[in-house]
Order: sequence, then C-alpha cells, then structure tokens
Amino acid sequence: MTKITLQTSDLLNYPEAANLLGVSRQSIYNFIEQGDLFPVVIGRARFLLREDVLRLKARREKQNPSFGRERLKGN
Repeated sequence: MTKITLQTSDLLNYPEAANLLGVSRQSIYNFIEQGDLFPVVIGRARFLLREDVLRLKARREKQNPSFGRERLKGN
C-alpha cells in the first residue's frame, strides 16, 4: 500500500466540490460514477482532491463556457 501525505486544504467534501463547480451534489455523484472524479476515503468519510475538481472545472469550462452557471442563476 502506498502512503500519501495530504494537507486538509487539498481535500474537499462533496458539498464544497459542488459549490466550487457550481453544480448540485447529485452532479458530484454523477461525475464519480462517470469516472470524472475519484473519491479519497479516510475512515468512513469521502473527499475529493481539490486539484481533481479544479481540473474537471477547467476541462468542462473549455468544452462549455456556461458550465456551472445554471445553478448560480437559481441563487
């Protein structure tokens, strides 16, 4: 087993990731199911790497400049 040291600032919980992407929590689960994001399991808690979320955001915004803005309109 490989040991990796992470800072807590490197990790996002699902609601934080959804907020950063401007999508719903269900969308986070969909991204995981599609293989776009990979959860990090620590004990019973699940997190996402901030770097992975930002990479997904950049890729999605490049494909669709309005990505994530739909949710923001509803606020």
